[in-house]
Amino acid sequence: MIQPTSKRPFGHPVPAAAIEYFCHPRGGHLLSLPAWGRDAALYVANGWVALRFFGFPASFGTGPMEIVDRLRKQAWHSPAHEDKAAGRKLDDATLDIFKEGLIEPWHPERMAYRADPCVRINFGALVPAASLHMISRLPRCEIYTALDREQPVPFRFNGGEGLLARLTPTAEAAMTSAIAHIFPKTQH
Repeated sequence: MIQPTSKRPFGHPVPAAAIEYFCHPRGGHLLSLPAWGRDAALYVANGWVALRFFGFPASFGTGPMEIVDRLRKQAWHSPAHEDKAAGRKLDDATLDIFKEGLIEPWHPERMAYRADPCVRINFGALVPAASLHMISRLPRCEIYTALDREQPVPFRFNGGEGLLARLTPTAEAAMTSAIAHIFPKTQH
């Protein structure tokens, strides 16, 4: 059963039934199943959001090792993560990210991700609001606002960590405006 889009948070630990909420919804797609890594983490992605959950048994990872190999190449840990002031609670921005209401992340007919509307984070990254809606359900989710312009936006939550894809410069140039600007006070 695919979890519906909602503002209701997942508990801690994140229930196993909620893991597929972060997978690609099209069956047979490389990212449609979570994968178990050799580092004892469960890797989940959908093309815009990538997560690694800690504390799940290997039996939950039925996806191919190719997913883990691809995702392990990402910058899961960087010096920015060490700066406690750079981590901001996503709960503090929920009024801003939900001001347009709930946004379903997938176009039902095409199974394409909704990249519009977007939210700007700390004078930098422009990310789909649907991505923020997804991760806002994770327990105690924090986004790192000391952002590297070239890297995905890192975040952490109770039980794991993740990365948000940002819009490409070409796609960003096509956007007329963001629906919200969150955490603007930590300009670096």
